[in-house]
Amino acid sequence: MALAACGSEDGAVLTVRAPDGPSTADRLELVLASADARSITAVDGQRASDTALVEESVRYYRQRATAGTLDAIAQLDGFVVRIAPDTSVSADEAYVPFLVASTRDPDGSYRLTGIGAVLDAAGDPAPVTIADGVRESYFVDVTPLVAPVGTLAAREGLELRCPTPQQSTYRSGLAWRFDRGPQLRLLLPDVVADPAATDARERALDLDCDHHDALVDDCDDLRAAFHDGAAETCDGMDTNCDGDRYAIVDCALPAGVCGPAPSQGLAICDELSAQQTTCAGDPQCQCTSGNPGPCTKCILAFEPTAVVTDQRPCAPAVGKLAIGCTEPCTVEVMPRPGNWGALVAAQLGGTFAPRATGVTDAVFIQAALLSGSVVTAAPAESVGDFVLAITHGDDVRYLGVDLQLSSLGSATCPITNGTSPMLCSP
Repeated sequence: MALAACGSEDGAVLTVRAPDGPSTADRLELVLASADARSITAVDGQRASDTALVEESVRYYRQRATAGTLDAIAQLDGFVVRIAPDTSVSADEAYVPFLVASTRDPDGSYRLTGIGAVLDAAGDPAPVTIADGVRESYFVDVTPLVAPVGTLAAREGLELRCPTPQQSTYRSGLAWRFDRGPQLRLLLPDVVADPAATDARERALDLDCDHHDALVDDCDDLRAAFHDGAAETCDGMDTNCDGDRYAIVDCALPAGVCGPAPSQGLAICDELSAQQTTCAGDPQCQCTSGNPGPCTKCILAFEPTAVVTDQRPCAPAVGKLAIGCTEPCTVEVMPRPGNWGALVAAQLGGTFAPRATGVTDAVFIQAALLSGSVVTAAPAESVGDFVLAITHGDDVRYLGVDLQLSSLGSATCPITNGTSPMLCSP
């Protein structure tokens, strides 16, 4: 496709309407996105901002071709441009055009100041026809844009740039909102992979270039630090995309707490307030004699074997755990690496889940080995641990659960209603 002077030739004639601004443009770029429904993707679960656990649905468009740029547009409102068909660039006849207006700053860089599209009755970008033997006229409504602060609100937009191996950056795409409707995102070609590329239909939805796809494992495709598996710090931002209010974070223990030298401890972070509990040792450390702390032990039975150091714990197992809430609390199992999974219930016979609400003096906990896991140990040794977050209102505290084998085994694992009993204390 190519920009052309207006006349009687074939193509799409676009008349710009920008009564609210921007009034001028130092650079006006026309990007033709694919109109194929398979290239226009609605993605749910994108983070509305980096500091709130609020999600929204956004819509991606992919560049199919480019019609070029124009410089120094003195009057944007009423500006008319024709796009001439060019089958050497693309055989498509339908495109969703986006008109991108930028202002040049004193340092020579360009700043996004407006984006326009042909809008349908619902206010969504609509396709145009660019074909031989066809001349169609359209209005392009341009929305003035400013840089966002936090949440990307109406009439705000930003340009996403990604690093290259040459220590420079390239423009990966754009994100913005019109006066109404969802946040829109335009994915541009990866010019690192192909400097001459004009087609982004095969690109993964990865505007921030963190190698995580928004459709798969990226809750925030506008910020590279946010994706599944990202390290959590207590900064009020859910960087690992789990959507949970509370997270376990690493912290530094003073010397003598869990050893002669300073060592790594654990704390529970409130992602909304960026506040965390006092740093504590892991459950095994807290349960060790001489290191009193927020810990309880749950003792598992085992079936004796000929090798004393190779006993397998009876699991799944259920025990009653004292939590000491005088008013109804919420007890939540915090994700931890290891071979064990845990669920909790407010009462015996209730449904076990990752979270139990309305709990007062005690909670029931179910410990089970994860699929494919095998754990062996000697009697009285630790075989794993859990961390529980106990909350009441905005107050949260840490409770470690150390799983240990009984000092005496039985002939077989005792089973009641499909589980073995375990004794938790205190």
